[in-house]
Amino acid sequence: SRDAIKKAAGEYDVEVVQSLSLDGASLRGIGTALADCRLLVNLRLSGNQLARIEGLEHLPKLQRLDLSHNRIKRIGTTFVSSLLHVCPSHLAATPPTSPNVNRSS
Repeated sequence: SRDAIKKAAGEYDVEVVQSLSLDGASLRGIGTALADCRLLVNLRLSGNQLARIEGLEHLPKLQRLDLSHNRIKRIGTTFVSSLLHVCPSHLAATPPTSPNVNRSS
């Protein structure tokens, strides 16, 4: 929610959030919660329960992304193509535990 984002970022307006850490927040999904964080540069989502990565494709300024220690099973192709501006050395992820990782659009 907007209030949770503002609290985690220490900002009064989600539109100005540039760095956000939601590590270990027991998140199961992202949805549209970050849609208004258009200036977000650094996003940490480590240690959650995320199984699908969706809802990050509208973050044009994103440069650092930490998705490590989640349960990611599906990565949307729209999301993957939106990562072209993220430097690979700034992308943290945990390899899947199963070879049956689904990639879909």
